[in-house]
Amino acid sequence: MVIRTIANQIGTIEINQNSFYFLQPLSAFKTEEMEQIERAYEKQMQQVMGDPTFLSAQQISFQSGQVRFAYDLTDLHAFTALKAMEFEDKLPYYLSLVRLAQQYDVNVLWQKENFVLNKEESRLHVLVTENEVMPLHNDKERVMAVKDLIIISLTRLNQVFGRPRRTDFLEQSDEVIRFAETIYLRLQSLEEIEAYVLDVSNQVEEKKQLQQQELERSKQTQKKWAGSSTVLRENVQRFISFPKKPKEKQTKSTTTGNNKLFVGVVAVLLAAFGLNVLLTQATENAETKEAREVDSAELNLADVYREGLLGDTEGVVERLESVDYSELPVADQAVLNQLYIEQGDYKKALAHQPTLIGEIAAQLRQNNDVEGLKELQDMTEEPAEVVEFELASVEAEWSRIIELRNQVELTDQRIETVIEAFVEEKDFQGAKGFLDKHSLTDEAWMSQVLEAEKKALTLKEWRTEKQQIEEALAKEEDKKAVKKYEVRLKELNQAIEESMKAE
Repeated sequence: MVIRTIANQIGTIEINQNSFYFLQPLSAFKTEEMEQIERAYEKQMQQVMGDPTFLSAQQISFQSGQVRFAYDLTDLHAFTALKAMEFEDKLPYYLSLVRLAQQYDVNVLWQKENFVLNKEESRLHVLVTENEVMPLHNDKERVMAVKDLIIISLTRLNQVFGRPRRTDFLEQSDEVIRFAETIYLRLQSLEEIEAYVLDVSNQVEEKKQLQQQELERSKQTQKKWAGSSTVLRENVQRFISFPKKPKEKQTKSTTTGNNKLFVGVVAVLLAAFGLNVLLTQATENAETKEAREVDSAELNLADVYREGLLGDTEGVVERLESVDYSELPVADQAVLNQLYIEQGDYKKALAHQPTLIGEIAAQLRQNNDVEGLKELQDMTEEPAEVVEFELASVEAEWSRIIELRNQVELTDQRIETVIEAFVEEKDFQGAKGFLDKHSLTDEAWMSQVLEAEKKALTLKEWRTEKQQIEEALAKEEDKKAVKKYEVRLKELNQAIEESMKAE
């Protein structure tokens, strides 16, 4: 798309992608000789040589009664691109603009189309400049021209005819409004504008440094919490993964005891974690002035963990839920999600962290909870392979496990399940191929496969021998031979029976 606009009263600016053209009738120059026009332009460019703010034309030509200056804008952006930037990112361009205006020996066309941005260097470039044979006609003096361009970059306006309204601003924060009002209404010189923009830039830089320092402190705090957080997660998971008795052998009192044990373990762990938070905060209070201003949310969080110490896990969940999830520290998000899982509120846990579905499925599988796995599957918009895998594990659907083996994250438990499936299907070569494909070099896994293969081959040999003896007994008439066969047959039957029981 070609953009055209009037420039220098009777001239034209034409922008076509990366090409910029300034066209002006020959009659607007002080001479009609093209050679003189070119020499005057070269002289002006030599005057500003070394200043990257000024871009020179690549070609000057005459066509249809007009002189055309052609510029290349590759990798540069229109002045209006400032509108899309954050306020603090605009400040370097404002400084560049003011310092250009302070070059009183050079006159430029103070029109937004005559300025382009160099984002790599965070500076402005100007194109059309006045020379001894090409006068420029600016409607406004430099200070007001600079003010107008700044206001244009901060608002939806393309021209400024007076004080803009608040609704005109792209960013309507108090900081931006105050900046614009100060520039437009209070400052009267380029020097004042420069000093003010520098001051605001310094404030922004100081703010960034403080934020960086705060980020570093936060990282250090998270490192200090990481140990407690890791212990908490590991111990909760260890409890969840604690071997359970077969369902048919569990009694009501055992289930109740486990629940009480879990509450006690979680409460103590939460209390220890909360104590670590308090100790960490106390240490930071002694080290820095900023840390002495204790955040009330952290104090409330400590109170939450005290409630956990008393066994009120529901209260812990309720208090943690009162804070926006995104504002909770990562460790506390993990605690909340673990409590959701333990309480069976899987929807909330998955809403916060969908990747927990594998952990939830593994826990349900550990408890042989077929109904829970089916309900979990219903919570997902599309079938989740990890849930199907764990469901197949509980229901001993060996062929389905083998089918899904490459579609789930391979934890140690799932590797054991896949190996078991191959062994049950007597597909020992498939088991070896599975271990080799995933570079599972643990000798225990390969030994498990080889041992199972050896037992299967031995059992097959026993059965073959048993069949042969039974066929021989049917034909044998010699009593001594019969007795010998019968002894061996008894040994085989016993070995086969023991082997079957072991499976």
